[in-house]
Order: sequence, then structure tokens, then C-alpha cells
Amino acid sequence: MAGNKNLRRVSGNIGLYYVCYQLSVRDWRVLVSKCNMSCPNHGRCWKVQGQVVSFQTTNQREKGPIQFDGGHEKITEDFLISVVNSDNGKPEVYVFTADEARDCMVVSETNPDRSFIGEKVYDTDRFSERWDKLAS
Repeated sequence: MAGNKNLRRVSGNIGLYYVCYQLSVRDWRVLVSKCNMSCPNHGRCWKVQGQVVSFQTTNQREKGPIQFDGGHEKITEDFLISVVNSDNGKPEVYVFTADEARDCMVVSETNPDRSFIGEKVYDTDRFSERWDKLAS
């Protein structure tokens, strides 16, 4: 069981640090906060002499619904950036504004404390690799 928990932690870190790398490539300065495994990864990024935006990341090892514990209330930052397939060497990134993420979420029928965004919703040009949203 401990091995599985460590694998999840490493997987979550891969997504967070991949997002930091991508933001750095785009000339954003990044500050992150990783509280613990059950807490979303949060960060702030800014351009020199420019705007400051906040983000939180989610990470999934493979395609499927993007899951959120706590639903709408847990999206507390300006952007939600989800990394999918992070463990296979070709991560896919989906960028949502906070409002877009809330609008796309569906509450789980079996667990009302869990929400998700379905693959058919997020795997589109509207969200895929949309780093430009941070600058608008």
C-alpha cells in the first residue's frame, strides 16, 4: 500500500513540475506550493513587470475523466491546468479558466463530494495546450 501512495505522489509531482517547466519556457516566473497528497497543487506565476496569475494543477496518469475532490469549491485559483498521460513521456496539458472548469464539471452520482470533467469535454482545441489563456 505504501508503494502505491508513493507512486501517486511522484505522479502528482510530475504534473506540477511539468507545468512549471512549460510556464518557464514561456517566460513566466513561477512559485508553487505543494501541501500534501490530498491537497491540490497551487502556484502563482508572473511576467517581469507584468500580470500575476494563480493556478492549480491536477495530474492523471492516463486519459479519462479529470477528477476533483470537493468540486466547484476546490477551484480557488485563476486557472486550472490539468496534465494527462504524465507518466508515459508525452504529457498532454489542458488549460481552463476557473469559470470554464466550473462550467464543465459534473457532480458524481455515486459520491457528491467528487466532481469531474469528462474526456469528451476537455480533449478539444478549446482546452488543449491553451497556454495563451494565461496572458489574456
